[in-house]
Amino acid sequence: MLVENTMLNKFSASAKLYMLIFITAASLIVLGLYGIDDLEKMNENTRTLYADRVVCMQQLANVRFAYMSEILPMPLSVKNHVIAFTEAQMRVQKAQEIINTNWHNYKLTYFTPEENRLVGQTDIIKNQADKASKNLESILSREDTRALDGFIQSGSATEPAPIIIKLTQLMELQAQVAKKIFNNNREIYQSTSKKFILLILLSLAIALSLSIYIIRNIRDLLKERLKSGSIIKESEEKYRSLLENASDAIYLVDDGGNFTEANESMCKMTGYSREELLQLNIEEIIDPEQLKTDPVIHGYHMPDRSLIKERRLVRKDKKIFEVEINVKKFADNQMLVIARDITDRKRMEAELREAEIKFRTLAEKSMVGIYIIQKEKLLYINPRFAEIFGYEHHELIDTPGSIIDLIVSKEDQALVRRNNEARFAGEIDNIHYEFEGRKKDGTQNQVEIFGSAVIIADEPSIIGTMVDISEKKTAQELILKEKQLSDAIINSLPGIFYLRNEKGKFLRWNRNVEIVTGYTAPEIEKLIVRDMIAREDFEILDIAAEKVFKEGYSMAEARVKTKIGVKIPFLLTGSPIIYEDQLCLLGTGIDVSSRIKAEEELRLSEQKYKLLFDSNPSPLWMIAKDDMSVIAVNEATANLYGYTKDELLNMSVTAFRPAEDLDQQLEGYNTELDGTTSYPVVRHVKKDGTIIFVQTIAQDIIFEGRPVRLSLTNDITERLKAEESLKKSEANLQTILKTTGTAYALFDLELKAQAFNQKAIEFVKHEYYHLPKKGDRLTDFFPLDRFPQFINFTRAVLKGNNINYEIDYPQAGGAVVWYYVSLFPITNDNKEILGMMMALYDITERKNAEHDLKSAYDRIRSHINSIKDMAWKQSHLIRSPLANLKGLAAMLKEDPSDAEVLGYIQNELDRMDAIIIEMAEDASNNDL
Repeated sequence: MLVENTMLNKFSASAKLYMLIFITAASLIVLGLYGIDDLEKMNENTRTLYADRVVCMQQLANVRFAYMSEILPMPLSVKNHVIAFTEAQMRVQKAQEIINTNWHNYKLTYFTPEENRLVGQTDIIKNQADKASKNLESILSREDTRALDGFIQSGSATEPAPIIIKLTQLMELQAQVAKKIFNNNREIYQSTSKKFILLILLSLAIALSLSIYIIRNIRDLLKERLKSGSIIKESEEKYRSLLENASDAIYLVDDGGNFTEANESMCKMTGYSREELLQLNIEEIIDPEQLKTDPVIHGYHMPDRSLIKERRLVRKDKKIFEVEINVKKFADNQMLVIARDITDRKRMEAELREAEIKFRTLAEKSMVGIYIIQKEKLLYINPRFAEIFGYEHHELIDTPGSIIDLIVSKEDQALVRRNNEARFAGEIDNIHYEFEGRKKDGTQNQVEIFGSAVIIADEPSIIGTMVDISEKKTAQELILKEKQLSDAIINSLPGIFYLRNEKGKFLRWNRNVEIVTGYTAPEIEKLIVRDMIAREDFEILDIAAEKVFKEGYSMAEARVKTKIGVKIPFLLTGSPIIYEDQLCLLGTGIDVSSRIKAEEELRLSEQKYKLLFDSNPSPLWMIAKDDMSVIAVNEATANLYGYTKDELLNMSVTAFRPAEDLDQQLEGYNTELDGTTSYPVVRHVKKDGTIIFVQTIAQDIIFEGRPVRLSLTNDITERLKAEESLKKSEANLQTILKTTGTAYALFDLELKAQAFNQKAIEFVKHEYYHLPKKGDRLTDFFPLDRFPQFINFTRAVLKGNNINYEIDYPQAGGAVVWYYVSLFPITNDNKEILGMMMALYDITERKNAEHDLKSAYDRIRSHINSIKDMAWKQSHLIRSPLANLKGLAAMLKEDPSDAEVLGYIQNELDRMDAIIIEMAEDASNNDL
């Protein structure tokens, strides 16, 4: 150091000053070149910034691609069997990982205010989309097809769509911001380069000019500095005292960001000692993640202004906290920074924002009206409140007069004001009541109020909720009317109707129960089902009831016992139903006394028929149509075919036809005959293998509950041999048997058809003359006269109830088709109702059971009469020529060559032939 001072002393003062000027000029040139170099770095940073934006755009593109290609189309792909459940689950999981990784990395970058707003909105939508994705992943892991259908139908498969829009907006914003920054920095770079070159030239000129001035005034400056030294020292002592005693953290940094001073509060705030801080750079205690998006700008260039901003600092123990800093530049290129810990303030602000968002979200999305009223003026309403009265939001908030006069009917205005004044006066805190409202269009509605007294801005106010109960009131009136109607319908039923629980106790019944049994209503309330059933039929009744609760329907015959002990046979039917939250049996009964009497008459008639059947001289058959077995033959049949009757009764009718004729025979037996039918000539095979030709007259009947074909066969083999050709005829009737089960149809919550089977298509086409298709509304084709009742059923179903009922459809020609209808809700794993299933099947056969028995009885009686006619002809018309032939044969024995006797014989033979032909024609033409 001594050597350096000795060398400087060799130069004169002027030389020293000129050396100073040279050094200053050189410094200015270096500064200019340094500035140009900084501008090059700024341009390079701009390119880097643009590239970073592109990376962000790529991250956003990855997120959007994962949603669009791996999550959104997955439900339909699985449903359409394009992809398996397991693979779909893996792809959804992988896509969710890609989305979360890229979104997390993206959120670590710097955001502009507009971008920050969009990211906040996107976060909310992304959370909703993530929930939908998690739900989908759960469904795929369980391979739950029904839940997958519900997921698609509920619209969850399209929920991520809003996030695609937000991601696209963010991507567009990235490109816009990056391009804008790049262009602005490029212009700054070009402008700054020119300014720095000009500054260098000006600095040289100014430096030369000022050098002379500096030389002249340097001595005066030195004197002044010496005088001010004592003042500065005193000021420094005051400054040091103020610095150390300040409650806020205060520190100094140079233009490179290195600490040069720090007070005690700064040390306590950061956890470092003063000596440790003076060894650090300010960037070492700033959150590294914040530095990426908001780097420190060293050398603040506005000494006349303060810079206020927020920073995240890192304590010595690595804990991060929020501070607000006030930066002021000193003349000696030092920065004075005052820092205040705002961690608690930030937390409270975040909690306040979160609470406000929750309340506003809850209020804005609420299905009930929410309001705040003060001095008969609305301070706040949610959209549902305005919707209840048919107004726009601003129309109610900005109404000049009293809101009560606007939305409350005149009849209830006094009531509403009285309730409000009671709360304002503190007489009551909470109230719940109903009043009649007045909508914008002048119509009335019924509303229900829940309100509480509060103080807002030192003024008594009321905050509450409002529900439109107009539909509820209407529904209550409708339910009352429906109950009255159902009671009238039940009492008008032709038979008995009853509803009983599992223990057999009667819950409801119609008037006919009292009329048939002789019990009064109070007496029936104390009875159980067994008290009205004959003891010997208890087992039948128990089995039928068990079948109802297990299989859903049952029908049985039992005798109803009246109060005086009379037993009346009834055909009882039952179906299960949930009534007042308990499983019950809904039953009907029809008096079948007349049917049983008819069956007894039928039995006696059958005995007569059997006698006529067995004694008939023509071959008669009874063939079971279901298995083609022979169930009855007479002696004439056994004689014709060479079998005994026992052999015939153990055979199938197919054994009497050649093998090549079996298809024709089966086709004939599959054909339903309407009355007596004469069949074409067919070939039969006798026991000895002889082929004979027979003509059959047949009729279909019901015998012992089985479909049976009653046939009479005439052996016409000899007559057909004399004919030149045999006329053959074939039946060309094709019976299309359609195996159909129950008709099923699936509807969504809006009663739109989602799926149905072939039976349902046939039903709708037949009954409603409409070809159903997916998406059809029931209102498009359902009969108007039946729709009110059906819509009431569907409302009950969509509330979680099962509905069962019977309904009839009159047909052309006077017939009636009956159907049993079951309606039940479709729910997911969370018990949410997604739609309704309708099951419908034909119960006409049960309804027409008695009618069929009577028809069968009439047909048999008619057939018996036909057989009597045929027997009379055979026994009377044929007897005469046979008796004549017998006498002529005796005469011919005495004189075989008597031509006259032979002539008489020929005449009688012709007469007999004519009678047989006439009988055949009568049998053929007689339609029984």
